[in-house]
Amino acid sequence: MKRYLLSFLVLPFLLEGISERSPYYNYTDPDVCSNAIPELRSDYCCKDSISLYFSADYLYWIASEDGLKFAYSNAIEFPRQNADCKCGKIFEPEFEWSSGFKVGAGMILPFCGWGVSINYTNLTTEAKDSVKAGDNYLLHKYWKIKTILPQILLRADGKWNLKFNVIDVEIGNEYNINYSYTLRPYFGIKGSWQDQNYRVDYLGINPPSYTLEQQQCFSGIGPRAGLLTKVHLNSCLNIFGNFSLSGLWGDFNINRKDKARLLINPPVIPPGPPLPPIVAPRITVLCLDHHTRQVVPVFEYSIGAEWDFGPFKCFPAFGIKAAWEQQVWLKQNQFIYISEDNNDSHGHLNLQGVTVTGLIEF
Repeated sequence: MKRYLLSFLVLPFLLEGISERSPYYNYTDPDVCSNAIPELRSDYCCKDSISLYFSADYLYWIASEDGLKFAYSNAIEFPRQNADCKCGKIFEPEFEWSSGFKVGAGMILPFCGWGVSINYTNLTTEAKDSVKAGDNYLLHKYWKIKTILPQILLRADGKWNLKFNVIDVEIGNEYNINYSYTLRPYFGIKGSWQDQNYRVDYLGINPPSYTLEQQQCFSGIGPRAGLLTKVHLNSCLNIFGNFSLSGLWGDFNINRKDKARLLINPPVIPPGPPLPPIVAPRITVLCLDHHTRQVVPVFEYSIGAEWDFGPFKCFPAFGIKAAWEQQVWLKQNQFIYISEDNNDSHGHLNLQGVTVTGLIEF
C-alpha cells in the first residue's frame, strides 16, 4: 500500500518533466494565459476584467434504484428426497439508458484563479418489466395488496419512472502544485426536485387484477463541497478527476394506493343456468399519505479528459471534454412499505454514465 501511495505522490512531478519536454507545452506564454479556457486558467493567468463562459452537456446516463422488486418465481417440481429444489428468480424493472442535458454559466473574477458558476441538470428516465407464469415455475407477488389475494399469479408488471432536476451553484479557486498539476477546491449550494412514480400490476385468478401505485415528490437544498484535480499533459490537453459531497435537507411527500378489481357472482334465477361472473370496476382498498423530512447525503465523482481549442489572439475560446460520471443519492427511495411487504428496506438512487461537454468563453 505504501508503494502505491508513493507512486501516486510522485506522478505529478514525473508528468511535469514529460510536459516540459513536450514541444506543445508553453504555459509561460502570456497568450496562453490570456485566452485559456476558464477551467484551465490558474493563478498565474490573471486578468483585469471579468470573463464570462457558457457550457452545454449531453448526458447518456442510466438511473437505478434499490427496493423496486415486484415478483418472484420458484420451481413447480417438489424436491425429491435428499435433493435440493431449483432456484427461482426475483424480478424488478429493467433500468434503461436515457439522454439528458446540463447547461451552465459562470464568470472568472479579476482575482487570480477565482470563479463562480451555476449549472442545471435534467434527466427523465423509466424502467419496466413484465413476467408471466411459465410451465416450469410459479409466479408470486412481492407486494401485499390489502385485499383477499391469490398466492399464485398469472402475470406481473412493474414500471418506474424518474424526473430528475438539479441546480448547482459553486465558487472555487485553482491552485498550481507545479506546471502540470492543479487543484481546485470549491464549495457552494446544491438544490434538487425530483418526481418518482412506481406501479405494479398483478393478474391473478380471484380477484382478476390488482394494482399498487406509489408517487414520491422530493425537494431539497443543502451545502456542497468538492475538489477538482487536473494533470496537464500539454498546453491543450489535460486529464481530470472531480469529487464532491453534498448534504441536502430534503422534503418527501409520498402517496400509496392499492387497487383491486373483483369478480361478482350474480344471483341464480331459476330455472335458467347460472350467469357468468361480472367484473366490477377497480376500487381503492388502501390509500396512504406520508410526509417526512430527512438529510440526504449525495456522493458524486467524474473522471475524464479535456481539450482546449486555443490559444487565440482574440475571444471567444473553445473547449470540449468527455467524462464518466456517477452520483449516489442515499436513501432516496422513501416509498411506503407496510409490515406484510417483502420490500422492507429503502434504497439508494444511482446515476451513472457518459457526459460530453462543450465550453465557450467571451
